[in-house]
Amino acid sequence: VKNVIIRLIIHQEQEGSSCQEITLSSDGTHMEEDASTMLVQETPQGTIKAAKSVNVKKRSEQFPLPGNYKLPNKFPPNVMAALEEKRTLNIRERRGFLHEMGGSLYRNSSYLTSEEFERVAGMILTEWSFLSDQWTIKQLKMTLMERLKYRRHTSGQHTYGTKGREKKSCGTKKPIRPVVPTVSTPFGQGEDESTHRDNIRYLKQLCSRSPLNVESIESLMKRTFTKRRYDITTSGSVDTASSIVEVYPPLKMPYGLLEELDRIKEAKVDSVKKWKGVVPKIIAIAKSEAHNTHLANHLGKLQGLSEAETNIYAIILLYYLLSDTRCIADHSKVIYLMSTTETIESVEARGIVQPTLLFCHRQGRQSATCGLLLDGRVLCPVKVLEEAVPLFIASFFVFNICYTEGCINLSHVLEKIFFNTPLPQNRVLVKAASIVQQLKI
Repeated sequence: VKNVIIRLIIHQEQEGSSCQEITLSSDGTHMEEDASTMLVQETPQGTIKAAKSVNVKKRSEQFPLPGNYKLPNKFPPNVMAALEEKRTLNIRERRGFLHEMGGSLYRNSSYLTSEEFERVAGMILTEWSFLSDQWTIKQLKMTLMERLKYRRHTSGQHTYGTKGREKKSCGTKKPIRPVVPTVSTPFGQGEDESTHRDNIRYLKQLCSRSPLNVESIESLMKRTFTKRRYDITTSGSVDTASSIVEVYPPLKMPYGLLEELDRIKEAKVDSVKKWKGVVPKIIAIAKSEAHNTHLANHLGKLQGLSEAETNIYAIILLYYLLSDTRCIADHSKVIYLMSTTETIESVEARGIVQPTLLFCHRQGRQSATCGLLLDGRVLCPVKVLEEAVPLFIASFFVFNICYTEGCINLSHVLEKIFFNTPLPQNRVLVKAASIVQQLKI
């Protein structure tokens, strides 16, 4: 045989995948090849040692920044105040500003070229010229590059629908997302694009009135449920929690969020009762593990707390009982304990993206402060403290968000508590299985 025919099938994820045919003579010299798409190394044996595709688009070309890109016009209140006063930003304001810029860039393109970063930096210094005292174009360009890289690396923790890029989580091969039913059709029975717009407009009007007409609001939420779930699970017209609650204001309210969870599960979850039932068991298990420094510290803080406050604090104990040893244990991934010197605005400026409970103990005659942090804002203020933990787990299902890195054990145990979901057969979840057995759920 004088010639050896080797067919190389190049599987490309991009459109235009093709099959290249390369002919080599018996001595290994090249006879016919499409050099624009394949690199072939000659060997004395007449075989191909390496084949490498060079027709691969750069990621920045796959995700170009839109030519009509506009700078964001919404920032945290402290940043907005500084921009309106045309003064340089302090550390917290700068963090809030860059967080919002990183989010804006990521929503438009997860990869930018050096020229695109420079264009955005120039747009910022043109729009807010007084910031040139703080950054040069080069400095701002490098800062934006780091901010977008950070958002890209953490996007797996905060992924809506199937749009985001996922990041590996501790102890798992990929981020874990709550299992929610997928919706194949955009509209439910008796609804189309026109009626849906009318329903949304009327829903917003009802939510702006006082007192609330709960019955009418619930009826409209049921009517728009199919379209809402379709958009959320497929990254349609809404792809972040902030944009979702702007379209559907009842999801800002605790009862609205819990009702939505019932609709997703197609059953009354009664999550408040279920959580209150396991709190004494969690405290008992934590006391038996008192050699754990974190548990010992927080068990001491239970003294003097009301029953409602203890229900919130139990999530901290459960977190440390289930914390992954391969991650740094930090309960602020689940609940942010606000000090008395902090304000809601200062906490929002921290730019906490993942669902996180916000809690501040009651001080004197002042009642305790509690809420659900998401997308860098207090999305859902909580007045009934017993609803706090149920709202925390509900937010992952309602907004279709991947569980927080380092909290996989906790997430699976919460699913078992609230929905009786069996634990996955995974050796990584041995600790979770042990706690479930002790809780007798």
